[in-house]
Amino acid sequence: MNDESAHVSFFKAALKEAGATPRPTPTFKRLAQSSQMEFVTIEARHASFVSALLGAPLSENGAFDKPISHAEVITAVSPFIESVNGGPDPQVR
Repeated sequence: MNDESAHVSFFKAALKEAGATPRPTPTFKRLAQSSQMEFVTIEARHASFVSALLGAPLSENGAFDKPISHAEVITAVSPFIESVNGGPDPQVR
């Protein structure tokens, strides 16, 4: 949960500093959970459980893993996005 909170704080501050407005929240498909909050809560529990089993943080980099490319992110999330709700096409930078 602390890692997820750190992510939210980081991105809010980065967007504010850049003078950017966040895109609309997308509508997701084929997720087993009924809401984004349920998904985040479950993922946080999974990560903390694995960390406890390993006796070490799941990511050696803490809350922020090594970055991947824009194209890799789009490839990973595209199967789960139903609609960008008027936001820009995520494949176009």
